[in-house]
Amino acid sequence: MDDFCNIVDFLLNDCELDFLALLEVSVADYDVLRKKLGVGFNIIDASNSAGVNLYFDMVFVYRDGVFDFVDKFDLTKIYEGRTYKSAQQLNFILNDLLVHFFVSHWPSRIYAKPDDGARERIAETIANTIDRDIKGDASLVILMGDYNAEPFERCIQGSLSASRDFSLVEGNSKLFYNPFWRYFSYNKSGGVNGSYFYKNGWGARWMMYDQIIFSSAFVSGSSGLVVDDDSVCIFNHALIDAAYDRHGGKLFDHYPVLAVIKGK
Repeated sequence: MDDFCNIVDFLLNDCELDFLALLEVSVADYDVLRKKLGVGFNIIDASNSAGVNLYFDMVFVYRDGVFDFVDKFDLTKIYEGRTYKSAQQLNFILNDLLVHFFVSHWPSRIYAKPDDGARERIAETIANTIDRDIKGDASLVILMGDYNAEPFERCIQGSLSASRDFSLVEGNSKLFYNPFWRYFSYNKSGGVNGSYFYKNGWGARWMMYDQIIFSSAFVSGSSGLVVDDDSVCIFNHALIDAAYDRHGGKLFDHYPVLAVIKGK
């Protein structure tokens, strides 16, 4: 827990993050983190039951005075008799604008195979919620989390309408921009080539499971806020590397992903 809290402190203070989503966090972890957080941050314990033996396990930290929290909703999907977690929707005010986060931790590929249709239905729940509840071409929506799926898979590219083409998204309010396609080129130095390393992977061992995906308004800047495309990254600082579980026994098994939003 000391290592965990030190890394969170580093991300919030040294990296100056204003919003941080943490997945697979227990109630006990939340209690420790809440006591360790310094002045100027608020924490949302979003861990709660989503059905029989199914729990959301997320904690959200945001900087006071930057984001103003509005409300939160849980999105689930029942598919073929099983309940899945689609996302937790958090709504904030940022620069007098309403920003909607949909933070997801989709099931492991052990429990939902890439071709069984579950992920498409999970993703459609998010897409349908956005279509029904969030109106306007300038809507500010951010999809993020551990999808246990890569950017090219149907559930991400198709069901969430997440495109790799910046200029195409800029002119089409129905599309989302997914900048994490860029990590499919191989790093010959032997460094990080994805957010998750599976040592027994067939065809590839690095997977790009963790992503931050932006609605068109963050690309066109139509509302005054825009994603800084150059800032998007897998964060593999030495402090994270030391805690990363590539071969077993360490603290984290996913690298964090980061992005910056700025005024246009």
